[in-house]
This record gives sequence, C-alpha cells and structure tokens, in this order.
Amino acid sequence: NAHQVWYPASLAKLMTAHLAFRALEAGALRLTSPVVVSANAAAEPPSKMGYRAGTVLTVDNALKMMMVKSANDIAMAVGETIGGSEAGFVALMNAEARQLGMVATEFRNPNGLPMSGQVTTARDLAVLARAILLDHPQYRDYFSYTAILASGTVMPSQNDLLERYP
Repeated sequence: NAHQVWYPASLAKLMTAHLAFRALEAGALRLTSPVVVSANAAAEPPSKMGYRAGTVLTVDNALKMMMVKSANDIAMAVGETIGGSEAGFVALMNAEARQLGMVATEFRNPNGLPMSGQVTTARDLAVLARAILLDHPQYRDYFSYTAILASGTVMPSQNDLLERYP
C-alpha cells in the first residue's frame, strides 16, 4: 500500500529534522544555536518535554529530545526557530516535500499532530528517509539514541525497534 494516503503522525518530525540538518549544513544554524520554546510550542499536547515558554535549548539538545521523546513541543520550537513561525516552517516543509518528489504529502505542523489535510504515504516517507540517510549521514546518531537524560530523568526512546534490531 505504498500510495495509500494516511496521517504522518510523529513521522512528520522526520521532515522537521531534515530541515534542521539542511539549516545546519547551510550555516543558518549551529548545534549550539538557541531554540526558544514559544508559548505556542509550550501549549502543544503530549508527548512533550513540558518546558515553560521562554526556555532556551540548543539545537543539538532539541533534536535529541524531538527524536528520542518524540516531543511535540520541541518539534514546534525547532520549526519556529527555522521558519520564523509555525506557518513559515510548514511552508518550508511542503516546499521541501515537493522538491524531494513527495507527491502525496501535505504537512500542516512540524510535529505530526492530527490536523485536517495533513497526509502522506509510505512511498513519500521512504523518499524522505532516503534523503535523510543520503544527504545527512553525519547526523545519523540522532536516530539511534535509546534514551536521553533531561532534568535528572532518564527518558527512553519511543522507538522500541532500536533495541530489537542491530
């Protein structure tokens, strides 16, 4: 069912990560650049880190939280940092999807929370995953962390497959 349309759910965070990697490679961001949690980001529902509006993280830590915890609030904050606003980032997501050849994908937010019209296909997500692997090999470790330590708490990855397959 490679072309069956469905909701991307948290796999939308793959596009958020891909665009963050592009910004890092272009020099628009550094791993130490600040990511500010806005009121909009802080208001996102779980799964989330739960930081207050105004909290400042590094791009590096934000990416780890987004990938390991599948943190909706952090994905929003990363998106707003790159795109200037949620709407600005969503426009970048959709432009990049078209550029990659993701013909059946439409993003509505950086984290994949359900929204009318936010759809993708298995084929389009495979195109995105391939682009991430080929275009950004230096960032592969972000997809292999089994846990992070945040605020004194160990948070295991939401991806149970990480410890099942080599």
